[in-house]
Amino acid sequence: SEEYSRALYFTDSFAAAEEMVHKGLRESPEHFVLNRYLMYIKAKTKDISTGQEVARNFFSLRSGKDTVSYIPQDYTMYAMILKNEKRYDEALEQYGKAINLEPYKLELYAEAADLAKEKKDFGKSGCFYKKFMDKKAELHASTDFQDDLVDINTLGYYYYSAGATIG
Repeated sequence: SEEYSRALYFTDSFAAAEEMVHKGLRESPEHFVLNRYLMYIKAKTKDISTGQEVARNFFSLRSGKDTVSYIPQDYTMYAMILKNEKRYDEALEQYGKAINLEPYKLELYAEAADLAKEKKDFGKSGCFYKKFMDKKAELHASTDFQDDLVDINTLGYYYYSAGATIG
């Protein structure tokens, strides 16, 4: 059931994946990976009605246990659920948790910057994007990343927009 649910999820067959997940959860309601997929499905399908409840349940499964094995995507999917509910500050907190787990996963900074931009918090957008550029610079020697005009322009836009909203 877990493998089939995974295959359906990764082929964007969310309705069929959710059906398989529920089938597996009837047999094993605390199955960690199936609950993870259910939360991911709720995030991808923008299910506002049950997304929050499913996320709370998922994160409660390992709460207080010694081995918490969350991955950055767990937090970014929860952030997506929160974003769908327009709870931007809480969503950005989830991005902070994801970044703490994988500080060199560059797209996390860019996604957080976009989320802050959607909230019209250009100051936070600029902070996340500056960290994105700083991490790219740190990785330059081993990955050939380099700041380009798009990055500089984007950062400038965030800074300008933040300044424009002050006055």
